[in-house]
Amino acid sequence: MDVFYMSKMGICRMKREIKEQADQYRKGAELDRFDMNSCAEIEMNRTNVSLDPWNYIACFYGPQMQDLQMTLLITIINGIIFVTGVLGNIAVCIVIIKQPILHTATNYYLFNLAVSDVTLLIFGLPNDVAMYWHQYPWPLGIFFCKFRALISETASYVSVLTVVAFSTERYIAICYPLYLRAISGLQRAVWIIAGLWIVSFFCALPFAAYTVITYVTYPYNSTNIVEESAMCAMVNQPKNIPLTELSSLIFFIVPTVIIAVLYCNMGITIAKASRAKFENKVKGSIHRKNKKHQSNKSIIRM
Repeated sequence: MDVFYMSKMGICRMKREIKEQADQYRKGAELDRFDMNSCAEIEMNRTNVSLDPWNYIACFYGPQMQDLQMTLLITIINGIIFVTGVLGNIAVCIVIIKQPILHTATNYYLFNLAVSDVTLLIFGLPNDVAMYWHQYPWPLGIFFCKFRALISETASYVSVLTVVAFSTERYIAICYPLYLRAISGLQRAVWIIAGLWIVSFFCALPFAAYTVITYVTYPYNSTNIVEESAMCAMVNQPKNIPLTELSSLIFFIVPTVIIAVLYCNMGITIAKASRAKFENKVKGSIHRKNKKHQSNKSIIRM
């Protein structure tokens, strides 16, 4: 009972500390404390108003920290995803490496998928969670700002393309088994995987190029940047090239359609093969019965 009570007190103390830390992070930047008329005046008239720097920044970026309950919930859920995802994918990699019998083209694709998922989890998920706790200022400098954008985009593209490549392999194996046997080999899988990383890297470069550290100027329209407003974000995208929409089209919608078509064709091929096998089995059974009946008739004649 004492242990339970002490544990409960420890949890309550931890919650209080988290709340105090969150209150410190907010620094008066919660939306319900804003002078909303002043924010509207900044937005409409682009003029300076009498706001302290933190509330002034929040007029552009929103609160420095999101709602505490939502932030805690998101942190817990993403923490579980992070731990299980990293440990599970690393375990897959270790098993494939240590078991020579698993060194097949299919498992090479699974290994690559695990590596890309771990990369995305490490470089993408913690930053996404941190943004709920501390949206600004960005503390890690311009290099890591661009590097995180590049690696996260590259890893996500590799994951999608690996699933497409893996599905294509299964499609060829089921629908054109003789052709797959002619081109099968581990070296081919390695070259395909390397190609996926190269293509993904170059497709992710525009996102890194347009990801910068942006600042708010105070007073408005001045050259005096507010260091506390540093935020790593993708800004000033080219107007004639919708990068986000193209990325969604090329690396989400198109792969989804391709995978759906491949698996539909695989299902049709398997269904035809099963039906043909059943028909052959029925024909064979009828043939055996006819043959047995003819044998019986011959015996009767004799």
